[in-house]
Amino acid sequence: MIQSIANAIDGLQPTYDGTTDDFPDYELCVESDGRLLRTHVYDSIAWDDDVKPEIERFMNAWQPIFRVVERTLAIPGREYK
Repeated sequence: MIQSIANAIDGLQPTYDGTTDDFPDYELCVESDGRLLRTHVYDSIAWDDDVKPEIERFMNAWQPIFRVVERTLAIPGREYK
């Protein structure tokens, strides 16, 4: 899984600044083959067409990690499917 994340963020910009205040931000950081790969996304309502594929690539790596972590949290009243 770590190698797939490294592959997903390799070549992405270090930072993507969204245009929406009070939206979440996300960061993935992987050290692979002596290289540090890091991408930080400040989310937005609408991304420019030129960066949409990169944001989608990042989120496709982020979302599975988030789902696994969220399921391990004991949050009263929350059901997971």
